[in-house]
Amino acid sequence: MNFSSWCQASLIRSVTFYHIREEGGFDSQTLLTVSCIQASGTKLSLEKKKALINSQYLKNVHSLYLLNQDLDDNFIERMYRNTTLKRLINLDISRNQNITNRSLQEILNSDLGSIRDLPQISGRYGIPSSTMYVTACGTSIVSKDNQKHINLNRFGFTVEYKHPLTGKTTDTTAVNAVKFVECNF
Repeated sequence: MNFSSWCQASLIRSVTFYHIREEGGFDSQTLLTVSCIQASGTKLSLEKKKALINSQYLKNVHSLYLLNQDLDDNFIERMYRNTTLKRLINLDISRNQNITNRSLQEILNSDLGSIRDLPQISGRYGIPSSTMYVTACGTSIVSKDNQKHINLNRFGFTVEYKHPLTGKTTDTTAVNAVKFVECNF
């Protein structure tokens, strides 16, 4: 790895809610270098939750951990409408009792996961794919067949491939991809 690549790679980082507060909140441009947001042990206020779902600086976030934040299906619906979260592929919504199967369906039908770094091909269907992993322990999500996981898919999904730092296209857009949502609870 050359020096220039190393410097760019070091700009993508993981932070907690505490670090975000220290850096100016969810309206801070420093979030453009964040790939992972983790809970910091304290609950977000209503104001901070609103700032999170309205932030325009989350375009590189691929992992978001929202454990025990008193969230509900309405929050998830507002969150997936944030167009800067299209790179999101890991979501932990554990210990949010008011999240139901409705949220999983909304995640499946959303554009979350529609921007990836490089192409991924589904081994099952042989077409471009994007997989979103949801952890939902301690929620009201239930499986119809009493399993501890739910697998959903959506065909006709569009996936764009963009470099996380430069935003340059890395491959041709896949307009007939499949989106998977894998939920463990």
